[in-house]
Amino acid sequence: MPLNDLVEYFNQRIRAEQGLSQPPLFLQDGRVEGRFAGIRLATLFQPLRRSDDGLAIAGHAAELQACREDGGNTLPAELFEHAEGGRVVGLDRLCRTIHMLNYLPGAHEGGYLFLVVHPRHVLGVKCNHGAYFEDVIFRCGLAPERVVITLAMTAAYHDQLPRLLAGLGNYRRHGYATAVGFEQGAGRPDWTNHLAELRARFAPDFLRLPAGLLTAGNAPPGLQADALVNALGAMGTRLVVEGITDEHQLEAARALGAGWLAGDWIETPARGGRRRA
Repeated sequence: MPLNDLVEYFNQRIRAEQGLSQPPLFLQDGRVEGRFAGIRLATLFQPLRRSDDGLAIAGHAAELQACREDGGNTLPAELFEHAEGGRVVGLDRLCRTIHMLNYLPGAHEGGYLFLVVHPRHVLGVKCNHGAYFEDVIFRCGLAPERVVITLAMTAAYHDQLPRLLAGLGNYRRHGYATAVGFEQGAGRPDWTNHLAELRARFAPDFLRLPAGLLTAGNAPPGLQADALVNALGAMGTRLVVEGITDEHQLEAARALGAGWLAGDWIETPARGGRRRA
């Protein structure tokens, strides 16, 4: 289905479901953007590259860009935390729909598409997570196993990890690949406990970590290299290290056996890397 037709289809569907007076999606210079409570939403794709295959692209991570209509930036995390009640579910679905539509022109190249689901969305949907998004996948002509649903963990939700993992398991039952991502600056996770929870309750296909957690002085308690490598190996979980900004972070990621790498250092041609895709 042509992109224009897909935008029109989802505009009609989302407006009917959420009682909106204006279409939430629009095309801007060939890219799909969205509107939510006076905020413009767009997509930035970060290439994920294989560490053992000449930095060949293995997939892309969709990053949300949010700005006010007056041009001021809004952090995506603040947008989700301040969304009222049930509106966060609609916001989360809208963002993933925008990312999916923007991914379509390059989808024929293969690889994974990593999409983030906010903890408030997972906790706000009582059961059968992923069922709604199946129609988006179907309309866009993608196989769900190429879509990696990432549970974005922040400090406010560390103690709800068991409930969140149960919700992530529902996405897997619908055929999606899964990931858990911990953010830098999101408090100090209890890694000993969290790794035990992942082993016992739900082993994601990927663990996404910011490179800043791996550098000297920044690693949280319990994030010892040997323990992390052994735990991920036992679970069959692949490590993705993102946000690499210098050679030290790159070497730290490789020392941990990270299979996939991402960051400006890799994408800068002057550093011997690749251009941003």
